Amino acid sequence: MKSVRVVSEGGTSFQTKVFNGETGERIRGITEIDIRIVGCDFVRADIAFSAVEIDRLDAAPSFRMMDPATGEMKELAEITFADGSGWKP
Repeated sequence: MKSVRVVSEGGTSFQTKVFNGETGERIRGITEIDIRIVGCDFVRADIAFSAVEIDRLDAAPSFRMMDPATGEMKELAEITFADGSGWKP
């Protein structure tokens, strides 16, 4: 593979996909991308991906946030958005 195509619709990792620049096939399992653009040089991308294909992962989401009163990291029991919708495990 000589090149990749990165498509980001919305600017978040959830809305970003990476494709093989030659075949157009989506590349899955990417865990990190660092893109460097330096004057008078090639655009470079360091791409890290999982080398292990996982068919099934029994896991649940866990969200943590710093307690503004104590500075301690704590797991969230629920998330509530301004519109009243939210998430509970």
